[in-house]
Amino acid sequence: MKLKSQIQLLFSAGLLLLSPIVSAQITSGVLYCCLNNEQQKVCSDKRSDCWGKETQAINQHGLIVDEIPPPLTRTEKAALLLKKRELEEIEKQRLDEERRFQELLNVFGSPDAIDREIERQEKESDANIKITESRLQTARDNVKTCEDKLARKEKSGDCNDQLLETYKKTVVEIEAEIVSRKQQTEESKQRLLTSKREIEDYQKKLIEQGYLNPQ
Repeated sequence: MKLKSQIQLLFSAGLLLLSPIVSAQITSGVLYCCLNNEQQKVCSDKRSDCWGKETQAINQHGLIVDEIPPPLTRTEKAALLLKKRELEEIEKQRLDEERRFQELLNVFGSPDAIDREIERQEKESDANIKITESRLQTARDNVKTCEDKLARKEKSGDCNDQLLETYKKTVVEIEAEIVSRKQQTEESKQRLLTSKREIEDYQKKLIEQGYLNPQ
């Protein structure tokens, strides 16, 4: 197609109103239109003639087939990179939350299951503590019996100064064992309650996002 016919086609499509300067022959069937340094519309069949500028690609029917933005400035690139990193961090946090939530579900199943586990552990701890307290009472009785014998200056194979110290040491050890067991039970309870809150918080988030139906 000759240039005159091409210009007529552009005129019929109304493109010359947007492109007062037509530079170069049209051979590819697509015009690239942009503003030149004098802020005039120019159209060319060479993409390079509009390099670095906001560009519209127009086919032979006068239709815009593509809009090409100008290259990003250094500041824009830095802002885009920062935004990308922020989105990646948000996605990482989301995946971590999802993984943690799945791990908790695999272990406990539900918040109600955690309540049952806390109750089970407390019952088991109470039973063990009662047994230990019985041992403690026996140890205290041994101390008192030995002290009474020594007070009466009665020494025997099961009571002398050395054995008395052993009995007292046993009492201290058993008391420490009870304290430790109670502390372990409480720490386990708090960990379970933390896990329960994590499950409930994540379930609430899923409900708010529409991924989970409230029960």
